[in-house]
Amino acid sequence: MFLKKIYSIIIIIKYKNEVINIKFLLIEDNYVNAKLMQKMLAPYGEVDTATNGLEGITMYNESINKLSLYEIIFLDIMMPNINGFQVLKEIRELEERYELEKY
Repeated sequence: MFLKKIYSIIIIIKYKNEVINIKFLLIEDNYVNAKLMQKMLAPYGEVDTATNGLEGITMYNESINKLSLYEIIFLDIMMPNINGFQVLKEIRELEERYELEKY
């Protein structure tokens, strides 16, 4: 239970007197790569991880519905079932459908 609470805490850091808390979506099918990226990104905010493209699209869509959008998405290109290019296309279509600002 204790570890579960620790993992649910959003990590916040201070940079130039501003609180930085970035919401990341990591879409990566390789377990080792995903763990490495999570460890690197964790000091800068919340990292949600999808293990395949379909899961990533679902998580992005849910973030829209919850009005808690991801600020940065890290996307693997070579994944089974649906590749990164297809995932990006779906994400862009969701942005257009919901009239979200693109970066």
